[in-house]
Amino acid sequence: MALLGLWNKTYCAVRRLGLEDDMYQGRPIIHRDSQVDGGVYLGGGQREAIVVDSKDPRIQKLYDKAKRKITINGIIIKDHLLRSVYESVAEAMPIQNSNSVMELVRNNNVENDGKISLGFFLEAGIGVCRHDALACAVLLELFKKEGHINGKPSVDRNYLVFGGHAWCRYINSGDEKWIIDVRQGYLGRLEDGLGIWPYNRQEDF
Repeated sequence: MALLGLWNKTYCAVRRLGLEDDMYQGRPIIHRDSQVDGGVYLGGGQREAIVVDSKDPRIQKLYDKAKRKITINGIIIKDHLLRSVYESVAEAMPIQNSNSVMELVRNNNVENDGKISLGFFLEAGIGVCRHDALACAVLLELFKKEGHINGKPSVDRNYLVFGGHAWCRYINSGDEKWIIDVRQGYLGRLEDGLGIWPYNRQEDF
């Protein structure tokens, strides 16, 4: 039987902040299976509130880069799309370091659930799993918006006794479940990655 993590981080954030709906300071809260673009991602514990908005030119720049990687003679090579998303995000935030994230957050005075755009982390080249997952998911949403893919991206997260983790999950039009986990260096099918992290939801198996 596959190991299952606990999946109530978003609920913990909503309860901690005393919120009565799925909005935080004018933006919808990003949760499992919600849209990422336009939303805000909260921590189960107090930290930065990450705004993901594709109107940010830094996110658009990343999308353009990911698209260029798989465009040949004006044609999108869809077989390499997930790899392009993975590589583009990994290249955009090469400093995968919690202390560097904390310093950036403190410098912007947003450590107490203050809102900050994902673009700040892209510009600084700094992130950890949550920033990677959000970046991957918003890129996939933009590819979908332009009609290049038909699947469903989401940002998933859970935690074990020794810590939590977030990643991007993508279900393609053939109902195959893919994991894009820049932080842990994994891009592949859900079932092949279970030795790395318990990516599986309870309903998966």
